[in-house]
Amino acid sequence: MVEACDERFSAARFGFLAHDHRGDCAFTFHGKKDFPKKILKRDILLLILMGIIGCGLSTWLQFVATVHTFSSHVSILVAIETITVMFFARLFLRESISIYSWLGSFVALVGVAIISLDVRSLSEFSSDVLYGNFLMLVSVACYASYTIVGKLLAPRWGSSPLTTLPFVFGGLFLFPFMFFGEAGSFSRSLEPTQQEWLLIFYVGSVCAGFGFLAWNWLLRFMEAAELSKSLYVQPIAGIFFSYLILAEKIDLKMILCSYRDWE
Repeated sequence: MVEACDERFSAARFGFLAHDHRGDCAFTFHGKKDFPKKILKRDILLLILMGIIGCGLSTWLQFVATVHTFSSHVSILVAIETITVMFFARLFLRESISIYSWLGSFVALVGVAIISLDVRSLSEFSSDVLYGNFLMLVSVACYASYTIVGKLLAPRWGSSPLTTLPFVFGGLFLFPFMFFGEAGSFSRSLEPTQQEWLLIFYVGSVCAGFGFLAWNWLLRFMEAAELSKSLYVQPIAGIFFSYLILAEKIDLKMILCSYRDWE
């Protein structure tokens, strides 16, 4: 699991370091103005925290949590991220959040619960499941902290270094743990198949890389709580690509609940 996390960040780091070297690619958005004129010690500390907590620890905890709990529980707990970001944004950034935003997020969370929760899993709770749920909650809090710290840095930092540097720190944080995983897992990670290389590149550079880059760019213009609402697009996209790529069966309940999330 740690190997998968670190390879994902390695792919993202490779992509970003490549485009940073060229300097004026279209998706650097600000070119040489990406870096502030004066880099404060506080900035470096926050970037390290973004990398270790928001990138590395959050992803690793999510991988571990999926082993111990049900996928339906994970889907619901991931949906809590929007509410968590809103809470942190109100607490640390003093953002104004209307009662309608809170109510809308709650309704969307109910929709995710209906679409994802297998009622039979509620009768199978154990200490292991509770442990997995707890890890997933901590992971969600770590992801939310990434957005809050990113919002603090966004006015002075361009989206390119604000994305690249935390990925570097997150990858460095995870790398030592690759040697303490399951027996043989590290050696297997050094011999991926051609398909696995393509998937690693896609998840790292496209999903994680461009996704985080666009997210950090939008943080310059939007409040963290407002931007976090876009996370409710994930159930719709997940249903669409599950049907298109994995040929999974989609029923009316899933479509209606994902529409409720978007609405």
